[in-house]
Amino acid sequence: MAGSKTNYFEDAVLNVLRGTGITAVTPRIALYTVQTDGEASTLTEVTNANNYARTAVTFGAPSGGAMSNSGVVTFPTPSGNWGTIVAWGIVDSATHGGGNVLYYSDQTPNQTINSGNVVEFAASAITITET
Repeated sequence: MAGSKTNYFEDAVLNVLRGTGITAVTPRIALYTVQTDGEASTLTEVTNANNYARTAVTFGAPSGGAMSNSGVVTFPTPSGNWGTIVAWGIVDSATHGGGNVLYYSDQTPNQTINSGNVVEFAASAITITET
């Protein structure tokens, strides 16, 4: 899965050339049930219930303008239905609905998550490429 940079993060990267630094974050994965136009501002996150929580992700060192998650990303086991996941995002906050979406991608195929389902991304399943 390759993600797309959000307008927010594109502006943050460009601001580096203006002398405004980017603060390091602990990246987390968020899951979304609605995406209406392909930009992060239209994403609707899974309801903050049924044991849903954003989950930390660790990336390996970039090489050749790309990097991937270095380990498996496993979400808490749902205690109820989370709905149909249509997109995921890399966010800069652990707080549900808080912070900024940095990258996002469609979830293809969509995944319906019910109580007890294991939700995870395998190592190297999330690749971020800068071109």
